[in-house]
Amino acid sequence: MNKINKAEQEFVKGFNCSQSVLSVYCEQFGLDRNTAFLLSSAFGGGINKMGEICGAVSGAIMLIGLKYGRIDADDQDAIDRTEKLTSHFLDEFKKRNKFLKCKELLGYDFAIESENEFIKANGLTKQLCPKFVKDAVEIFEEIIKDQ
Repeated sequence: MNKINKAEQEFVKGFNCSQSVLSVYCEQFGLDRNTAFLLSSAFGGGINKMGEICGAVSGAIMLIGLKYGRIDADDQDAIDRTEKLTSHFLDEFKKRNKFLKCKELLGYDFAIESENEFIKANGLTKQLCPKFVKDAVEIFEEIIKDQ
C-alpha cells in the first residue's frame, strides 16, 4: 500500500489529519511512530479544532522540516530550502483546494458551537478530510521526488 492510501487509512481509523500525514513518513525521517502521533495530536481540526491551518497541511510541513530543516542555527541553505519547499507545498495545496484553513475548507468552523455540531451531524470531516490528507501526501511525495 502506498503512503497516500496509508495516510487515508490512518484517518479512517480515527487519527486526525495531521497524525495521518505525519505518521506514514515518521520512521523514514527518524521519528518513531508513537512520538509522531503524540507530536501531531493537537493539530487536528486546524489546531485544536480552532479551524485554522488544516492539520494535513501542518503534518506535511512538519515532514518538510524533518526532511529538509536545519539543526545548525547557522545553516542558511537549510533555512532557504525549507522556506522554498514549504511555500511550494502551500501554493500547491491552495491550487487543489483553494484554502489552507479548516474552517474555509469545510465551510464551517469547529470553534463555533452550532457549526461544530453541524460538522459532526453531517459527517463533514469524514466526507471532506480524506481528500485533504491525500492531497497533502501527494504534494509531499512530489516534493521529495523532485529533490
